[in-house]
Amino acid sequence: MFRDIYIDYEEDKGFWLEERFLEVLSYYVCLVFEKKGLEDRPEWYLEVYDDFLVITHGYNSGNQGFLFKEYLDFKKEREGVVISILEETKKMLLSKGKEIGLEELAKTEERKIHKDFVNDWPIPLQVNSFIIVIDFMIQMFQHKWEEDRTVWFKGYPHPDGADVI
Repeated sequence: MFRDIYIDYEEDKGFWLEERFLEVLSYYVCLVFEKKGLEDRPEWYLEVYDDFLVITHGYNSGNQGFLFKEYLDFKKEREGVVISILEETKKMLLSKGKEIGLEELAKTEERKIHKDFVNDWPIPLQVNSFIIVIDFMIQMFQHKWEEDRTVWFKGYPHPDGADVI
């Protein structure tokens, strides 16, 4: 049974994505935040990082969420910083090749706070699917996103009407 979540930044402009895909994406986004360092960062920056981190831990399983509007406050400078983190995340993912294998997916589950939140991955995930989702998020932060849609990753059961990416 899949649980999807809605990711948006402006009213009625966003996309639905299965929670476990966002958990893996958040894992990689957190790695970039951590690589850049968390010392001496402004509160809003740490709050955005924490939103991604909480998702990787599974704390809010079944009820994921970001407070982008509150933390970024539609400020271009803040949006630009998050866009640069997402761009670096894309580079990291592209360096992994065509797909994220089962062994690596298991590694992304190690941050979960409880074994009940750990996902069982039957097949690898396509890196390109993550790139598409990151591009969606970048478009949102650039205020270029004008849609409301449901996206799902190739090879996984999906709801009717979902765009399989």
